[in-house]
Amino acid sequence: MRFAWLLAFGLACVSAVPPAAACSCSRPSIRSALEDAVLVADMRVLEVRPLDDALLPGQYLLYRVERIYKAPPTIAEGDVVWVYHQTCNSMGYEPSEVGGRLIWFMWMRRGQLVHHYCSTSLQSSAPTPHVLLESRSRWLARRR
Repeated sequence: MRFAWLLAFGLACVSAVPPAAACSCSRPSIRSALEDAVLVADMRVLEVRPLDDALLPGQYLLYRVERIYKAPPTIAEGDVVWVYHQTCNSMGYEPSEVGGRLIWFMWMRRGQLVHHYCSTSLQSSAPTPHVLLESRSRWLARRR
């Protein structure tokens, strides 16, 4: 009887604990990510700043826009922009990553540039996919 009571108590305790949220991502194709993004650019990290709000999982990153593949008319190469980076658990940027570069696919939320831990990103040093080179050509043509 005592064992049954302990077993029931243990099961009740386990079922009362909320399940852990996993950080899993499904990656769209580069073409699909490009179509959905507002800004696709090679970005250099200049500063990593934690959020003041402990309830929001994220941080602010200051980037310099190095090379644009797709962008709204208000953003140019060489601009410095703040981006909200939504993190998952401990997948945030570290201050040691200042100076690093990635090609990020970003969107806007409430007037703020955003990328997420699951957002598409590519290594800046890797060969640039053809679909991005085509997009850059279109972006350059619109600037003339």
